[in-house]
Amino acid sequence: MRVRSTLVIASLALGMVSAATHPARAAGCAIVGVPFQKCDTAYAPAPSVNQKFDIFWKAGSSPRPAVILVHSGGWINGDKKDFAAKNAIVKPLVDAGFVVINMNFRLANADATLQPGETNRAYSDQPADAESVIRWAKGSGRASPYNINPSRIALLGVSTGGQIALLVALRNSTSPSLKVKAIVSWVGPTDLVKHAAYIEAAGSTVGKSWAGGCSVAACPGRYQAYSPLTYASAQNPATLMVHDVADTVVLYSQSTELNDAQVASGSTASYLLPVSDPACNSHDTVHKCAVVPSVGWLRNHL
Repeated sequence: MRVRSTLVIASLALGMVSAATHPARAAGCAIVGVPFQKCDTAYAPAPSVNQKFDIFWKAGSSPRPAVILVHSGGWINGDKKDFAAKNAIVKPLVDAGFVVINMNFRLANADATLQPGETNRAYSDQPADAESVIRWAKGSGRASPYNINPSRIALLGVSTGGQIALLVALRNSTSPSLKVKAIVSWVGPTDLVKHAAYIEAAGSTVGKSWAGGCSVAACPGRYQAYSPLTYASAQNPATLMVHDVADTVVLYSQSTELNDAQVASGSTASYLLPVSDPACNSHDTVHKCAVVPSVGWLRNHL
């Protein structure tokens, strides 16, 4: 396995932790210290309650890069506002000159009753929602006051949001309307066949809910088709995976396998950042060591 990075990773070994405390939050989606924000912009023609995003930016008229955030929650839970509060990523990105789009998406239905904002086809509808946000950024997002450069868009996802972000970025690497320039995944699953078998063995039904009620044993092709690993290629955008080596929710091997496959395909832009700092060496705390290197990496690659 080759671990590639342009970052100064020694900072993690020395125990450097980013300022990932919960930011003060005003009403709505506002985050203290971010000059401009707009909450709950719909991105679908007839949007569900979850097909909306919050957008953050600072003043400027020149075309600038954008980062689309995809929250975690096991495909069945999670929300953009909670994601922004926990990970403290919005303000550092805006301060670095990025427009930040923090999206919600349709959630997987986990029981017999389909609630507003849920879907029985999360495996296909969730990446489709992320693709809709990319189209918005490349279209309406180019106008003032956002001034997004359509050639400088990245996705950043956490856990199952990392799976969505990686899948969308890798499978659309040659699509003019959906191609992004960079992708960051924090502890995202990449091989859903293996990941679903792992969590099902522990008694979880989350994967089955995501797959429309179909287990990995019954529908292995579905899990494979929506696995980022399936789309490893030398043509893919620059990719950074940040993963804690002791993760028991999404195994560290999920990131190493995709990194290895990317490198084997000829990619020179696949990067893996292993995290072993005790302060952030778990699935729920890895963000504490991920913010600073991720922002720096995006500045270099976007």
